[in-house]
Amino acid sequence: MWNEVRIWISKTIIVGLFVVASGCKKDDVVSEVPVFRVTITGYTGIVTTPFLTRDGTYLIFSNGDLHYASRITDSEFVYKGEITSVGTTYGGVNTASSETYPSLDNSGNFYFYSDRPGLPYTNTYRGTFSAGVVNNAEQFLGVSEGSIRSKDVDVQSDLTGDYLYYFHFQSGGGSWGKSLRMAKKSGTGYDYYCCPFLQDVAKAHMDVYGVGIEEFEPSISGDGLQIFFVRRTVLVNNGEPSSYNIIWAKRNATDEAFGFPVVIGLRGDAKSPALSADGKILYFIRGQELFFTKL
Repeated sequence: MWNEVRIWISKTIIVGLFVVASGCKKDDVVSEVPVFRVTITGYTGIVTTPFLTRDGTYLIFSNGDLHYASRITDSEFVYKGEITSVGTTYGGVNTASSETYPSLDNSGNFYFYSDRPGLPYTNTYRGTFSAGVVNNAEQFLGVSEGSIRSKDVDVQSDLTGDYLYYFHFQSGGGSWGKSLRMAKKSGTGYDYYCCPFLQDVAKAHMDVYGVGIEEFEPSISGDGLQIFFVRRTVLVNNGEPSSYNIIWAKRNATDEAFGFPVVIGLRGDAKSPALSADGKILYFIRGQELFFTKL
């Protein structure tokens, strides 16, 4: 009984749950949504930045270091241990620094974020993953612009590794440019100017509501047609605290822009969305615990 937590959704108007780029429909949010707490048997620490492997086998997560667990059911995993490293000159996966935001494609390419010292314009690392071991983890420059004033983090790969989704921020003139981006594989690198991405609604929100928008922590479905991410709304007019929401957007094909983003509507600060392998379950973090809801 205690595994199920029912959370009331705030009365919000959202743009319909299934959205395409060609149009939108406004519907009221349903008044209640079932949310379930996840148990990781054999583990009692905090859980942040979860990722579900595309074959549904493992949950990978961080508590400052990266760990993994085997799936038993939607709500239960069995802890396997810390992710280990071999064949690297960059300190491996887990170091004295913080390692977060894991992602894995079907070819075994494993991406993660680390705040260890290194090149100033990327904190993303990449190696190859197999059964809890990462080989040859090294700094990943695939989506970096190579400028000390810009950085790309929260890198998430699609199923094939052909597309990467990430949070880009850039400083200059005392201000910061922050946005979600998508890059397409091109030769040995990635073209980060290749593709239409989310509709730009941040300015509209600022104009209408007097708020600033930051969008980060992308989670992409295996087919690349659904994306979830976190939106932080900064109330700039009256100094009220920031709020966090998980956002959902869809599209019909990977060469199209995503449709108008939709607020999932979970009450409280929900972060770090992670989609299940079949695309039917969304895991997320509230506080330092892992929950899920069915889509």
